[in-house]
Amino acid sequence: MKNTFMDGIKENDHGPEAWYPHIRKLRQDFHELISGKVSETDVVAYVHRLMEQPRYYGSDKKLLLWAMGEPNEMPSDAREEFIYQPTYLATAIIVYAIQHYDTVRNIPDIFRLLHYALNGCLGRGFGGHGYDYVEGLIDTMSIFADCDMGAFLNAHPKLNKEFTNAFEETVKYIEDELCTGKERNQWNNASYEDAAAPLLKRLKSSLLNHYLFVYGTLMRNGSAEDKLAGCPFLGKAILKDYAMYKIIDYPGIIAKPGEWVEGELYRIHDDDFARLDHYEREGELFQREILTVESSTGPQKVWVYVYLDKPQGDVMREPWINDKEDIVWYAGYGSNLSEERFLCYIKSGYCIENGKWYDGCSNPTLVSEKDDRAWFPGQMYFGNTSGSWNHKGVAFYDPNAAGRTFMRMYKVTREQLMGIQNQEGPSANWYGRIYALGIHTDGTPIYTMTSEARHSFNAPDETYQNLILKALVEENGFTETEANLYLSQCLHN
Repeated sequence: MKNTFMDGIKENDHGPEAWYPHIRKLRQDFHELISGKVSETDVVAYVHRLMEQPRYYGSDKKLLLWAMGEPNEMPSDAREEFIYQPTYLATAIIVYAIQHYDTVRNIPDIFRLLHYALNGCLGRGFGGHGYDYVEGLIDTMSIFADCDMGAFLNAHPKLNKEFTNAFEETVKYIEDELCTGKERNQWNNASYEDAAAPLLKRLKSSLLNHYLFVYGTLMRNGSAEDKLAGCPFLGKAILKDYAMYKIIDYPGIIAKPGEWVEGELYRIHDDDFARLDHYEREGELFQREILTVESSTGPQKVWVYVYLDKPQGDVMREPWINDKEDIVWYAGYGSNLSEERFLCYIKSGYCIENGKWYDGCSNPTLVSEKDDRAWFPGQMYFGNTSGSWNHKGVAFYDPNAAGRTFMRMYKVTREQLMGIQNQEGPSANWYGRIYALGIHTDGTPIYTMTSEARHSFNAPDETYQNLILKALVEENGFTETEANLYLSQCLHN
């Protein structure tokens, strides 16, 4: 897979004789990929090249095809081989790679491109041309079975609903018509059962894949990680409105609005449930439920083992398997919108605006020079009384309030996150509540911090306001009008 099937195409390569070798190359690349013999580096490079090569079809730019020639200029009987086959194969390569490689899953815009590629797969109903319709359909659905398309659609049902519906209808057609012998070859009246039956088994096996969110001993490096051996790890996820407690030497979670649990996602099969249910003492100690978690690709329905008793003690607001060098995003929304101000917490330094020296973190090395910015549901407001800011109010975040809050995100270690909290004020009245905002598209958890309960409003002093306004305009892309409007909305709560 060093080069994609289209890298060798020359300008004068036209017609079937020139195109057939490239189609064969693509099919060989796909089988090499699913054999597991390709390095992750080569897979990532290959997918990047594939993303550069499709053609938009139509004026609305919502349909992508990996076409060997111009679709509008190609005869109908040739489109199946030289437009749709390469589109099925290229799409299947991307789908397979997303499910098996974190680095592919986190490529910017890959899901948007895949949405349009799935549109491109719909042009022929998955079938061949004319009398070869069923043979072509069996070949196409075999490609989709090889890439575990059913499992992918289960994980991302909203990515392309039209494709999901067409895929499920085709599986039903194979079961009801081809596997029963109702649909027969129009040339020789032969049955399709011998080819259709094993294909249906593979497709149904793919559709029966499930997704499991784990948060304790089943996690990587946990005492029971072997129970998920062979189950693909799909990344980190956040379960909101649930809280985690230490039971004995394992955790349990219960529903609790406003709390969150960080864990890991795995793809499992029907056959795995008996083993996992036995380990979790399902129905006795835990109950297996379908809940929605936030992953790097958006909301996802998953199985979760929920504790059946009422746990004692304090809520755990850190992962059960907790590595202080683990990387997270810290999201700042007040004075830490200024990078210079934020770096006082990491590297130590003097904040000129409030005349205070900050000791910094025990590890003063930044994880990355790159930062990010995003809007999150909830409201920034001002409250409490800060001796560092002329005994006026400072910024807090209420995730349950109406509105949106602009935040600037910095990559830090978990140890540095705790160092920031200690300098901000770790008590419940200050910034003792670590809050999970979600999972970044790169698969990394995003955290901010605020007080346990909402404070009464207390306006900030002019110096603090000006620091935020200056950071919004000079460092975060706001115009002066936009910055003043945003701040005024936070001041009138």
